[in-house]
Order: sequence, then structure tokens, then C-alpha cells
Amino acid sequence: MVGRVKDPVRTHRAKLKSIPGATPPGGSFASGARVHIASKRIASGKKVSGVGMVHTPWYPEGVGCDMVNLDSEVADFFKFMTLTPHEISTKMELRTSLQSVISTILPNATVKLIGSFAYGTMLPTSTPDFVLEATPPDQIPHILDALTDRGFTPTKESQSPETTTLHLVFPDGRARLIIDTRPVSPLRRIATIVNKWLGEYPEAKPIICLLRHVLGQCKYVGCEGGLTGYLITLLVIPCCRDVRLESDKQGLPVSPGAVLLRVLTRLGKSFDPTTMAVDPASPSFVPKPHPDPLSILDPLDPTINTARTCTNFVHVRIQISYILSALEGWRTKLASKKNYKGRTPLSSIMSHIPLWPRQKELQNRAKERDTMRAS
Repeated sequence: MVGRVKDPVRTHRAKLKSIPGATPPGGSFASGARVHIASKRIASGKKVSGVGMVHTPWYPEGVGCDMVNLDSEVADFFKFMTLTPHEISTKMELRTSLQSVISTILPNATVKLIGSFAYGTMLPTSTPDFVLEATPPDQIPHILDALTDRGFTPTKESQSPETTTLHLVFPDGRARLIIDTRPVSPLRRIATIVNKWLGEYPEAKPIICLLRHVLGQCKYVGCEGGLTGYLITLLVIPCCRDVRLESDKQGLPVSPGAVLLRVLTRLGKSFDPTTMAVDPASPSFVPKPHPDPLSILDPLDPTINTARTCTNFVHVRIQISYILSALEGWRTKLASKKNYKGRTPLSSIMSHIPLWPRQKELQNRAKERDTMRAS
């Protein structure tokens, strides 16, 4: 990965060709592919006692270049991006507000957590998802009216015979509410299954968080035709199983860096989406049963492709190949240069600019806690 590139995102093919290492191994970028380039000022290269110092949002006080490696940085980045108790409390207050409204219509109903908030892989900027089960269809209009009266501005995102998905705006944030007429929502069953997998493979959480953030910077997560946090989870789990089996044979602990590289290598190189599918229940890669660009078998019903909406996976895969190439370049080239300025592995694949406000907010929260303790 080279520095001194002004824009963090580039789409122009001619410009990409002029960047060494930007073309993924074994191919070229497709027209219109959005490729993320780390911003011009990635990390400062200050020196203390002759040792290069790294300053990033997750290393705000600086850390010696010789102390940074992929394993430690993946763990430190995950710690930095994990929701704080204050952030969890704020998002749970959204649920409390929803519950107070729903109880006026359905006194025995309960608003429940689903999605990445329930899995523990939610990013600070993500919208929490909630579900309301066993909702009588004739009560849905009354729920919409009650939410509107409370100023939550409900907007229908989608609707099916069983579910109505609402986007809600609160004074302190946003949320998504899925109103389900079935006694038990499949989304809650999915949450139970995913939590079981993440309990078996806890090393998956930092990788899911990292990929959601990096691909999200490139507009490949949460956008039309792109991935979702749930799909990224299903793609990561089989790779974690492979690394776990290899580590167990060697009697070694699972390395976060090894898991990340395995995920990137599998999805960016060896995984052929035209012939292979992901079976997260195994978890493994199997012959493809669906004609869609990406096939991930639904854990509840293998005949359903849960990734059928990911129509842009060819470009997602190109971006993953680029990320792998950038990390390999950091390990083999950048880190060995004499004029090495304190780059870190993750600095080679993401922009710091959107993350500094979070670091400032965390520091302000820490100061507030110290002030309260002192008083």
C-alpha cells in the first residue's frame, strides 16, 4: 500500500493502474469498482529515543513500531470499536422507549433484540434492530399511529405477509423495528444460532467487526447489492473453523491475524462464487445450489439463499483481494523500508479520519468519569 494518496476512495481505473500493488492478485479491477485507499495522513511517524511511534485512533497515546503486529492490532481495534457501557445503555433506552409505546397497544408484548446488537458485533455507528413477535395484523396500523404520535417518525422499509419493517428516528438515535405476526420470529432463532457459533468461535468477533468497518468505508456493507453484518458473519465462521482445526493439530492458540488472513485469502482468492456456496451450519464450503452471484445457505432452511440480495459480490471480492494485497505488502515491503514512518497493518487498509471523533468522544467520557469520581 502506498501513501500520499489524497482520496480515501477511488473509482477511476486509470488512477488505480498507477498505484503499485493496487491491482488484486490474479486479476484487474472491474469497471465501477470502488476501491478504498488509505488516506494521505495515516499515522504520524514521530520518534521517541530513536524508536518510530505509531499514533492512530486506537493507539492515541502512541505505541512503538516494534510493538505493533497484526495479531495485537486486530485485538486492539476490536476493543476500540466495541460498544462502551454508555453506548449500550443509550441503545437500550431506544428499546425502552419502543416498549413503552407498544405496551399501550399490546400490553403483553415484548420488544426483543436481534441482529448484531444481540450478537455483540455491533459497530458504534450501526442501527440497532428490534423485533415484535406474535403481532395481530389488525393492530399494526394502531402501532404505527402510536409511534407517530410519540414523534418516532416510522417509515416502512419493507413489507411481506408476515413482517413489516420500520425505520424509526428517535431524539437520541435511530432504530429498526420488525413487526412479525408469527409466534416466534425466524430472526430471533437466527440470533440464537449465531450466538452459539460465536460462543464456539469467539475469534470471529474481531474479524467481523473489522470487515464490517473496512468494507463499510467502501460502501460495500449496508448498501443495495452489498453485504450485511449478518452475511459477513456467515462468511467468517467457516474460515474460523479451518484455522481452529489447524491450530488444534499444532497445539497452538488461535491467532487473530491468522484468522483475518484466512478469511481474506479464502474469500478473495480460493473461493469461487460461481461454483461454491457457504454452508454456515457445517460450517464449510459446498457446491453451489443457487444461481445468484453469492450463495449462502440459510441456517434455518438450506434451500433458501440468504445472500440473494448481494448482487455486487464481484466488486466486494475485488476489494477483499485488495485488502489482502495491502496487508501482504505491509508485511513484506513497507515494514522493511528504512524510511518506514510508523504505518501499522490496519493503517494500510482503512482511513483514520472517520475514527478520530470516536476517540475524542471516548476521551471526553473518561474525563467525565474521572471528574465524577473526584467529586
